Amino acid sequence: MHLRRRRSFLFKPISLLLLQAILILIVITPGFGAVKKINVLLVTIDTLRADHLGVYSGKTGLTPEIDEWAQKAVVFKRAFAQATTTLPAHASILLGVTPLYHGVHENGTFYIQDELLTLAEHLQQHGWKTGAFVGAYPLDSRFGLDQGFAVYDDEYGSQNFDNHDYVERRAEVVVDKALSWLAKANEPWFLWIHCYDPHQPYEPPAPFSHKFPSSPYAGEVAYVSYQLGRLFSWLNRSGFTDDTIVILTGDHGEGLGDHGERTHGYFAYNSTLWIPLIIYAPGVKPHQVESFVSHQDIFPTVCDLLELPIPADVQGKSLKTGLKGRKIKESIIYFESLYPYYSRGWAPLRGLIIDHQKYIDSPIPELYDLNNDFHEEKNIITASRWTDLRKKLEDYKRKNSSSLAEGAEFKKKDPEVSRRLRSLGYLAQGSSPPSINFSAANDVKTMLPFENRIEEAWQMANKGQIEEAISILNQVRKAKPELDATYTRLSLLYKKQGQLEEALRVLEQGREALPLSYEIFSNYVSLLLDLRRYQEVVQVINSSSLRQSKSDPELWNYLGVAYGHLGEFESAVKAYDLALSLDSDYPVAAANRGVAATFLYRQTGKEEWFDLAHDSFDLAIKADKNFVTAYNGLAFLYHLAGDRQRAIEAWEKAVGINPDFGPALYNLGLAYLQQGQKDKALSWFLNYKEKFFDSLRQEEKNKLEELINQCQSKK
Repeated sequence: MHLRRRRSFLFKPISLLLLQAILILIVITPGFGAVKKINVLLVTIDTLRADHLGVYSGKTGLTPEIDEWAQKAVVFKRAFAQATTTLPAHASILLGVTPLYHGVHENGTFYIQDELLTLAEHLQQHGWKTGAFVGAYPLDSRFGLDQGFAVYDDEYGSQNFDNHDYVERRAEVVVDKALSWLAKANEPWFLWIHCYDPHQPYEPPAPFSHKFPSSPYAGEVAYVSYQLGRLFSWLNRSGFTDDTIVILTGDHGEGLGDHGERTHGYFAYNSTLWIPLIIYAPGVKPHQVESFVSHQDIFPTVCDLLELPIPADVQGKSLKTGLKGRKIKESIIYFESLYPYYSRGWAPLRGLIIDHQKYIDSPIPELYDLNNDFHEEKNIITASRWTDLRKKLEDYKRKNSSSLAEGAEFKKKDPEVSRRLRSLGYLAQGSSPPSINFSAANDVKTMLPFENRIEEAWQMANKGQIEEAISILNQVRKAKPELDATYTRLSLLYKKQGQLEEALRVLEQGREALPLSYEIFSNYVSLLLDLRRYQEVVQVINSSSLRQSKSDPELWNYLGVAYGHLGEFESAVKAYDLALSLDSDYPVAAANRGVAATFLYRQTGKEEWFDLAHDSFDLAIKADKNFVTAYNGLAFLYHLAGDRQRAIEAWEKAVGINPDFGPALYNLGLAYLQQGQKDKALSWFLNYKEKFFDSLRQEEKNKLEELINQCQSKK
């Protein structure tokens, strides 16, 4: 991880006497003045509705650990996110600017550019040790928020391509890793902890699943509070409460059915835009602040509390006056929800909060008086006010946008500077936004009910009601053929039923109707692989002009697999190289490259292919120490090179990780038989037979029986 310094600050020369006075002040001044002794802890909880914390709702019992901590902190009662999806919201938190400036508008297809200065970089430049521990794929280091973090821990596994939920890890794991880092950290430090758990799917662990059986979302929130309680206890026990600023916030909320929104990322009502913001700082008396504030205010507030310069490009304002009990001068708050625009081509949704009134700009405009109607039940827009507010929004966009925003969309990067991708996921969910005049027909309020029907069908399918689900999806597809999710979900249902050709036909129809949909495209390629139509995979990928395909490591891995099955191993290696240039810790691509290089070594006997194969398997194992396929490939490579003992050791490691890994069981039998150790060989063959015999083809059964007979023979 290299440090990227974007800006420098010029200071006028000062006298030695004045310098000495400043140094003395730093040492002896309590609270905010003790600059170099103050640590910063930022905790972000994904998908956290403010009204699910007792300190906001007035209800006790759900989040006692967070509520207890809030009793010693300043609670901002009216804090707002500036985007309703994870990456854009966190970008505003860690950059101190709106999406208009940083240009990150949805998960997966945008990234934080190097030219932007993160809070971590700013603190690192001024002597803070930095670390981050995040819980899920949307904040993968690939998307640029790792800038300035000496440690950016985003190890949470790989994405199942058929799974429409992001891969994540529990808050317990995130907190454990963060505590381990803290135990070794030298002060001062800046630590960011991100807990993803309240995000769908809601699957709280026991006992929280039992305590909240009718509201698993609440169970997830309660679980995160419990885990953060361990963190707060550690701070107390370790004596850090006297010299640590603690900021707890959510990136956005969750619809939970409000306004017809089940999750988030579609609307920008307060169910998803209103977030908790709790700030603890040494020397500050606990109280509540009613002023309207936003995510972009966190960066300058930290700087102000630490008496560090606030970078000129930061758009937020410091909340230090509010922390000290004085009135905050409120600013216009910009917000947006552009996931439907970029992923589905629906009308964009942006807005402003001005003087406690909230304007939502869309083909069907809305205006709410948040003082008297915080839950946004009465739209008070009029034609004249709409004209005035649209002009104010356009003026705000013009004054607060940046040319940098235009470069935030993912492009294929040079391998040497590509960011590490530690987990896999969809890089986009749909088509590029069309250049059309939007109308009420493609307003989010019009389109979301149809998408809700798609989700209802999917839930029915998960309960075994396949035919009913297919019927609903076909109805939606007929009514709204521009919804790409109908094609992908239908295809997956047919695939689960073993009707692969029908699944392919649906995706072909989807590609014809929505040629810019990357979700349909990626599912189509995956299905072609399942059907072993490798030449078509090669043709489809190589002819793709979709912008997302250039930065999707999984797609290039698929291309390598197709080339490998066609026997074009050098082309396969090149495809895997590209996948690994986008994701240097992608164990599947690394192991697959090892297999291709192994075949080339067997064909040519050239040591360069042996070395590449060995390095590839080693890379896969380093990325995933339990990746049995890599051990199996490494063992086969050793076997080809005549090093049978190391081959056996690698296969035994594979079996040690997964006792039911068939290839290793079978190969161990062969290896010991070739060494003349028939008893050991027989043991492995019998183990393999017990577990896999019924699933073998007849010729495979005959071969296995022949090998067992050889082991039992006394000759």
